[in-house]
Amino acid sequence: PEKRIKYVLENSKTQIVLTSDKTEEILSNEYKKINVSHQEDFSNLDKTNINNKIELDENAYMLYTSGSTGNPKGVEITHKNILNYIYAVNRELDFNSKKTMLSVTTVSFDIFELELYGSLLNGMKLLLASEKEQINSELLNKLCEKNNASIIQTTPSRILALLEDTENSNYFKSFTEIILAGEPFPLSLLRKLQEITKAKIYNAYGPTETTIWSTLKRIDNRITI
Repeated sequence: PEKRIKYVLENSKTQIVLTSDKTEEILSNEYKKINVSHQEDFSNLDKTNINNKIELDENAYMLYTSGSTGNPKGVEITHKNILNYIYAVNRELDFNSKKTMLSVTTVSFDIFELELYGSLLNGMKLLLASEKEQINSELLNKLCEKNNASIIQTTPSRILALLEDTENSNYFKSFTEIILAGEPFPLSLLRKLQEITKAKIYNAYGPTETTIWSTLKRIDNRITI
């Protein structure tokens, strides 16, 4: 909503905003706006690395909470927070360069950080599903089979929606890890997944303030169908 956008921009003291043709007009001219709908040719620009040292305690990004109990709060996440999170995840999950992470997550949701940094920092391939592929089971099935997707992270409700199309769910057989977070995980869903895949199934949870996840537990080896 426009009111929320204005609040976040003012509260965060934002100076530069990436916009598109759809969003540029709702922002006042007090911000420097870069319209990504009009992409320029960057191929001829200087490719020299910028000599810019990043400190661990510097902010990597700021993410706003839902604001369900008042105004949204901006949570500052540092580079050290992210590295600590990735190291912790690596102790529990078998991430390696032979695997492909499927992303069906919007980039503004903090669990996307696992897909981005968890895959690239471990030499994995990151497979970004388009908006159409995310909601069309047939297209998603083709994408996953073509690229041998092995890991997915999403919410239980998204998985339930994908499982409704039984004719286009073959890609579940190739998953080695399924990570569900952000919502309650019903036992009935776990049993349904166990019927169609041998993947390790994990339940994760964590508020924005603690950097993505705070808890992670493998559950397919604790309950048998």
